[in-house]
Amino acid sequence: MNSNDWNHNLEEILDKIRLNCIVFSNKHTSNHLYYMRTSRYFEIPTIVLSVISGSIVTTIGLNQNQSSMASTFISSIITILTSVKLYMKINENIGLEQELSISYKVLGLDIFKTLSLPAEQRNVKSEQYLNEKYSEYIKLTESSHILSKITDKDQMLKLPIELKSSNSSLQSESHPSPFESDLETPFHD
Repeated sequence: MNSNDWNHNLEEILDKIRLNCIVFSNKHTSNHLYYMRTSRYFEIPTIVLSVISGSIVTTIGLNQNQSSMASTFISSIITILTSVKLYMKINENIGLEQELSISYKVLGLDIFKTLSLPAEQRNVKSEQYLNEKYSEYIKLTESSHILSKITDKDQMLKLPIELKSSNSSLQSESHPSPFESDLETPFHD
């Protein structure tokens, strides 16, 4: 394989994709854990209320009418909890966030492995590899619901210093750039 087809610009783009994969994987992992914790607030009461409805109501000596009313009331609460959980799509989000976290992590590791090898040992054409990884990254990004929250950390959206200065000289003072705050925000967690 000709090592000359790998150049600094291609490697820089791939490294920015890799850095974004790290940020997005961490965010999706955090979201996954949030949804797992939130799920407990619906599942545990549902389990407890189901046990109460099934066993305690019948064993405390309530008459048929009282027992039926208690069971109906408890079942209504269980239905509300389950409906809210379904409305919030908690189980769906748990699976989606876990899948996206793993996919971003795998993509980032694959790019890291390739960039860590000397150019002569990379058994793939640089442009083909970049296009494949960028396409995979875009598909993951389209599936992600977190972009609006972390665009300041997105390495692909950061402008080089020379473009920042030309961008600011083109802007009039009365019409600041909508991206100006993103340009000045340092990259940190």
